[in-house]
Amino acid sequence: MRKYKLARNAVFIGITGVVTIFSSCTTNYNSITLEGTWQVVDMEADMPTVSPGIISEGEKLALSTTYFFRSDNTCLVTSDYYPDGYEATWQFDEDSMLLRVESADEIIIDNSNFSIEFENAKKIYLSQSISELGDLRMTLTKKRK
Repeated sequence: MRKYKLARNAVFIGITGVVTIFSSCTTNYNSITLEGTWQVVDMEADMPTVSPGIISEGEKLALSTTYFFRSDNTCLVTSDYYPDGYEATWQFDEDSMLLRVESADEIIIDNSNFSIEFENAKKIYLSQSISELGDLRMTLTKKRK
């Protein structure tokens, strides 16, 4: 009887430990998680009315793009096309999981709304529906400091 009670207690403690570990793994991503430098590493476009050549050029631009999200909600966006970059502001709404990036540059107009999905704190997906053209999805990874 005593062995059965010890085994039952051990199983209970083991299950409690596993539940505690898994429940503590739930992460709430927020704007602090976004702060830092993110590199676009993949782009997928579902835009049937856009020529493959334009999509290919867009992919080249995207894959050379880096976002540096600062804690004051400003952002520097650089790419091969804009090596000096341009300044922008950003806002992240945790409830709707929407990221808005607005260019502060008078020449480069970029006002983008992205749905954001976190794979983890170092990998995100930005999705965007572009009216009448289709959908765009980019994968970004966080660069080390």
